[in-house]
Amino acid sequence: MDNPPNLSPPTMPGPGDQHSLDREKSHLLTVITESSDDSADPDENGKDEREKDEVQKQLEDMEKVSRQIIQEMSELEMQLEIEKTCRVNAEVFAVKVNKENKKLVRLSRALQPMWDSLPDDITKLGAEDKETPNPTCNPEYQYQLQVKDLQERITLLLEERRELSSSLETLQARFTQLTEEVARERTEKIALQKVQERQSKALKRINTVSVLVTQDYQELQQQLDLEQELRQQAETYAHQMLVRQREASRQSVILLQNVLPSEQLLTALEEVASLNRCLEQERHQHQQLVQELKHRLEGSQAESEVARLTLALSIADEQKEDVESRLAVAETKSLELETEVQTLRMKLEAADNTTHEEQQEGAPPPPPPLHPLPHPRLHTHQHPECRSSPWQSCYAEGSRNARKLGQRTRPPPWTA
Repeated sequence: MDNPPNLSPPTMPGPGDQHSLDREKSHLLTVITESSDDSADPDENGKDEREKDEVQKQLEDMEKVSRQIIQEMSELEMQLEIEKTCRVNAEVFAVKVNKENKKLVRLSRALQPMWDSLPDDITKLGAEDKETPNPTCNPEYQYQLQVKDLQERITLLLEERRELSSSLETLQARFTQLTEEVARERTEKIALQKVQERQSKALKRINTVSVLVTQDYQELQQQLDLEQELRQQAETYAHQMLVRQREASRQSVILLQNVLPSEQLLTALEEVASLNRCLEQERHQHQQLVQELKHRLEGSQAESEVARLTLALSIADEQKEDVESRLAVAETKSLELETEVQTLRMKLEAADNTTHEEQQEGAPPPPPPLHPLPHPRLHTHQHPECRSSPWQSCYAEGSRNARKLGQRTRPPPWTA
């Protein structure tokens, strides 16, 4: 009997599954990296990193499982190839055994007529062999057992292969689901980035508007403070001038009643000169004050240019409305003060006219009129705010008194 043929080495499986998994893994990694690169919001970086780590972990698990599956598949294919080769060899060996058996049968039939002439030992041995056949010594039986065992193993391996293929399909479905989720999250992230950009642009516009409104409010506040300060100074100045005018009118009346005409004219001229001098001093002080306020206003404007944003837009609007209402109240108050000053001026003029009429009734007839001696700076350097001040009426009163008296006197000693 011939020896069994040698088993040929099984062929290894192709790397198609490994390449497909590598391609899917690289595609998913590129999608994840692109989605992570597109994220520009620093607040979502932590969430993106966590999602990326989770997806990376899932990819590693999938890669590990896929490697195990590929290894098991390769082992199964190797075992299948071994079984195929064993089956082929067993079939070949069975064919050879059948041929040998047929050959032995023909030989035994050919030797059967010569069976009686054979020695007794050979016939006994042949009888013993026929009586006690040992199936374990039969190679065909052994190969049948091996084939049966291999068939059982093949069925088991096929079942395992089906299970592994089903698990591979589930993993591929999970992989596609993860890729879809990554793509959906990427689109949502892009939409959120667009919304955030629009909101940031709107916030920048609101910030610029609030800065402009705050600057306008600061300028209006400074202008209001300046107007209030100037109005207060004008009120105090008008009150002082009114008090001095009343004192001057009372002194002039007393002097006109108690002294001679020449002394009255001298006193009136001295009073007019002192009043003019005071008026010039006040005008100079007023000009200095106006210049100082202008410098302060320029400095405050320069400081307001570098001021920071301290109020929101709604608060700035409310304060602007408040400032407008305060400005309206201040304007009405200034108009009332102007009307009061005009009424006081009219009352003073009426009182001066009554005193002049009384003086004309008790005084002698006046001589021919003389030209007045006004202060030369009163007409040339008169301040615009002093044109309608009580000092002008006081100067007119002194001129009228001088014309009424009609006497030329020597100039005051301080004008020499």
